[in-house]
Amino acid sequence: MPSNTETFQGGHSCYYHSGSLVVGTCDICGKNLCRECFDETQGICPQCVTDVFKEKRRERIKNLVIDGIFTVLIFLSIMLNSLLLDVSYIPVYVFVFSVLISGWLTINRFRRWRQTEVISISIIGIFIKLMISLPVGVFTPVILVYDIVLLLMGR
Repeated sequence: MPSNTETFQGGHSCYYHSGSLVVGTCDICGKNLCRECFDETQGICPQCVTDVFKEKRRERIKNLVIDGIFTVLIFLSIMLNSLLLDVSYIPVYVFVFSVLISGWLTINRFRRWRQTEVISISIIGIFIKLMISLPVGVFTPVILVYDIVLLLMGR
């Protein structure tokens, strides 16, 4: 099969422009694309571009909800800790738990840890990721604002 940059022979036409000669295929679905479609979308058909955009938007909204929940937990634990003073350690546990989990999820979002990577499945790798999760998780409210801004910008 020809690569995406080679001109197809045999009279195939573009999926979106029936009179145009095919110069490549969509990298996702395999539809034939003419020069106009291929250059405009960098090798992905217009429908797949729309689908990818929708999927990224759904992912961003999901992250927004998760970050919002952990931001509320972090602020509630801080407020409860100041109200209860030394009476209970529960707010401290809620704070540490919230920061660890939100940090872990944030690291997964920006750096996909694959099961095939040795560091991600080893005890030392998990320990390192936990230690990195603490400082990252503290910035969950900042990440929440970042997610809101990107969502409002349409990204």
